[in-house]
Amino acid sequence: MSESIEELAETIHKMWLESGIRRRRFRRPYRRLRAIDREDNRAAARRIPRILSLVGLGIVKKNSAKQTVSRAEATKFLTAKARIERLAEAEHDGWMEHRLANGWRYRKDRDDKKNFHNCLIPYADLPRKEKDKDRRKVASFPRIIEEADYRLIWLRPFNA
Repeated sequence: MSESIEELAETIHKMWLESGIRRRRFRRPYRRLRAIDREDNRAAARRIPRILSLVGLGIVKKNSAKQTVSRAEATKFLTAKARIERLAEAEHDGWMEHRLANGWRYRKDRDDKKNFHNCLIPYADLPRKEKDKDRRKVASFPRIIEEADYRLIWLRPFNA
């Protein structure tokens, strides 16, 4: 799985660059990021299989013989109202866990140089804009997976 994590992490960074975010230190190819910044992408990549498993989905290499789930079907499934909040909260919780484990702390005014972040709070307390960001992240999982040359499969039947 470590090979797939690196491929997913690189794809996450590529998509982040395409989003037009302006933070200068991140506007470079994945391999030229600082080690800590590559690790943030790896942490995001490691969360994907864990979050997908909550709803019975897994990841396999593109050439796997297993029957895969199409990107469109997976996106529709993940973004259904019955699931998206649960998955977005799991994404936020995983992000928060990673940040806290790496010395970040809550402060109302974000300060990346001092490792303070205003979103280190429970998902339920996040502003709508931040919740929407987590929802969009979950909705992007099928694209990330496909662009990294992996596919989604059903691990088990899921009952919503």
